[in-house]
Amino acid sequence: MKMVASENTNAAAKSFQIQRLEIESIEPPDFAVLNLLVHNQLCQAVGSTDGIVHIALWRRALCQWKDFPPKKWQSLEKYEAEKSRSTKAELQAST
Repeated sequence: MKMVASENTNAAAKSFQIQRLEIESIEPPDFAVLNLLVHNQLCQAVGSTDGIVHIALWRRALCQWKDFPPKKWQSLEKYEAEKSRSTKAELQAST
């Protein structure tokens, strides 16, 4: 509301930028794994399985304290498909 009501000057813009940076400085850090857990829960809540991302158990267990994001996230469907392929290959190799 302050931004909309204020004058459009460089001084006002700088003041709002300083206020934003002060607010951001006291915010908790952004954890990618925790954000994806919330995203997965939202997908489940609305009944969609399209956007669900696979998150390893150890990442889920530690996401509140330390962020361990992988370089690339994998969809749950793709992860399960690869897991079933590797299980079939192991069964064929053992016979």
